[in-house]
Amino acid sequence: GINAEYMGFVPTLFELSFDLARRKLTCRRPAALRVASIGMWHNILISIIVVAIIINSAMIGFATLHLSQWFPYYYTPETLSDPSIRNPTIIPQYEFNVLLIVLVIEHSMGFLACLLYGLIPGTPSDVEKTIRTMEKESEKMAYRSLLLQVSQKTIVNNRKSISGAHRPLVLPPSPRSSPANELKIE
Repeated sequence: GINAEYMGFVPTLFELSFDLARRKLTCRRPAALRVASIGMWHNILISIIVVAIIINSAMIGFATLHLSQWFPYYYTPETLSDPSIRNPTIIPQYEFNVLLIVLVIEHSMGFLACLLYGLIPGTPSDVEKTIRTMEKESEKMAYRSLLLQVSQKTIVNNRKSISGAHRPLVLPPSPRSSPANELKIE
């Protein structure tokens, strides 16, 4: 016959499938909502960019060998010639010059970041085009709905009229249409 281990395996499969079904129903990711922007994350990302610019500029000036290779006369010759020294010593009379170079690097990177921020649009052009198209379609749908409501009211009013005579109803012009295209319903 059938071994006891196989008999214990079948209920375990059923239990796993029931657990999986229960988790699929109770542990769902929340539905995505459309929002106009990324909200507070925009300011957080800008802050991260500013901090990164400051830290990278300081690292270039004070923690790497780049500045000592570009401006070797600001550093002591003994520390430049020894390859075991990772951070050469700045000659005291040139400390202000090194700090000024670091500030120039920092400000130029900040200017470049601002320039890129201004040149790159926040919303891609194809997304803006799609949004404009959707807005036009919603305007058309709203106008059609208004036309339908007005025409239904006119029909009801015509049926309620005692004399049976009525005036033609002039509808408001459609958005983006000229007054010559006004519709008249009789």
